[in-house]
Amino acid sequence: RVRPNENSVTNLVIYDNLEQAYDNNKHFNGSFESVDTSYAESKGYNVKVYYSNKTNAGKFEEDNSYQEYIEGTTNKKDVKTLAFEFLDSNGNPAVIPQQSYTYVLINMRAPNEYTFSDIAYNKCFTSWSPLNLDGEIVPGLDGLPSNTVTAQLSVEKTDVELYVVNPEQEVLEEAILQLLDKNGDVIDEWSTTDENKIMSLPIGDYTLRQIKPTNGYIISTELPFTVNDNFEVTVNDQPANAVVMENDYTKVSIDLTDGVISLEGGTLALFDEDGNKIDEWVTDGATRHEYERQLIVGKTYTIKQLEGIKDYNISDDVTFVVSGDGNVQKIDLINSKEDNKTYLTIKNYVVDSGDYIKYKVIIYGTDNETYDISGQDKNVVYNEQTIPTEDKCYAGKECYIYLKNDQTITIGYDDQIKVGTRYSITKEEDKYSTYIDENRNEASNFIEKQATNRHDSVTNTTELYNIVSKVKIQQSSKNVSKILLVVSLLLAGSILYILIKLEEVRKNPENAN
Repeated sequence: RVRPNENSVTNLVIYDNLEQAYDNNKHFNGSFESVDTSYAESKGYNVKVYYSNKTNAGKFEEDNSYQEYIEGTTNKKDVKTLAFEFLDSNGNPAVIPQQSYTYVLINMRAPNEYTFSDIAYNKCFTSWSPLNLDGEIVPGLDGLPSNTVTAQLSVEKTDVELYVVNPEQEVLEEAILQLLDKNGDVIDEWSTTDENKIMSLPIGDYTLRQIKPTNGYIISTELPFTVNDNFEVTVNDQPANAVVMENDYTKVSIDLTDGVISLEGGTLALFDEDGNKIDEWVTDGATRHEYERQLIVGKTYTIKQLEGIKDYNISDDVTFVVSGDGNVQKIDLINSKEDNKTYLTIKNYVVDSGDYIKYKVIIYGTDNETYDISGQDKNVVYNEQTIPTEDKCYAGKECYIYLKNDQTITIGYDDQIKVGTRYSITKEEDKYSTYIDENRNEASNFIEKQATNRHDSVTNTTELYNIVSKVKIQQSSKNVSKILLVVSLLLAGSILYILIKLEEVRKNPENAN
């Protein structure tokens, strides 16, 4: 600034912090960018610029911390106080005439959190007249009617690229990200695509936060970054071309053990939370079953053991939620040998009939094992014959059971069958078609299952549904056709005989009697 009728050099302080100043006004909180002396030079003045790295620098004539400011060479961060010397064409200190003025333009960068209204006057009564990007003075913020130093606010921004990758540095889609400012307020939220997000950001501190990962990946921790005074992006204080968040895979490892070692031969299946089967496999006793990136963080899954191992109890179902902590999630199903015996239940349904249905049952157990039968009628009438029924089954041998509609029998009812033992049921009667569910989704005259340790109506109960066979109905139709054919032939023969006799009477009427 320059006072009229004076030729002394005075200074202007560039404050880094908001401080209380004259009349309780605040100095502008900004950083120095450059000096423009072109207006003063257009008025015939030669302006020499000096700076000090002290915000409390004294008068130019009294403080030796001032150095000459050289555009492009002086470090802008060192400029805390400026001093201007106006010289005339002869190089002598200039005197500004009364009722006249001149100025230099001080370009400063505003901090992100402040607006034009945060500018105030300094104690030298120099007028701060903030300009917009078009160089126009912001209305309502004009300075005092004195010689003027004009501060221009910089609102520069830089483009920042933000995206998510996997460990192979492949860009991930359908992750949900948020950008936060230094106060934790959300600036933007978006779902990632194959095109990286680019945002134009001013100087400041930011945080990239992940709300939802891509399916099969875990959520990353928050990633802070900075756009510094030189509009460079830094992550963890290191220069960065982009802000890149890396997501690791979900990892789930499943095994079937006896509590110590892995077991071979068990059939396991994985189901999602809607009950849909995702996978099924047989354990090999050597390797764990691994899922990497297939399962979704926060989702619930259930592992079921569909078939057991002989002499071992089948494991209960195990339900788990996929973790997002980045560690391998290990899940073991345990098969023990304690209380490893069970029993079988067979329930029979016959549609529109009160007949007995004959079944052959074979339990493939250990030699000399016997299994009691309960619930079967002692004597049954089958194919018009009275048949005494058995009250025991023997391992590996055929035993026969006879069941009416809605009748149930139990084999080995006092836990006589070892868990894992296989057994088969064969329908001996071909008058009916047998189904293993009431919706008739699967017809079978031979069923083979495995005994488990679960005493419930699903696992160890076999329900059989019987209806009259369509094949038999078709065979009955063929028999009727045969009968009708025979009757037709007999009728045709009779008619032919009558016609022959009538012809004989016509030729020999005297023999009509």
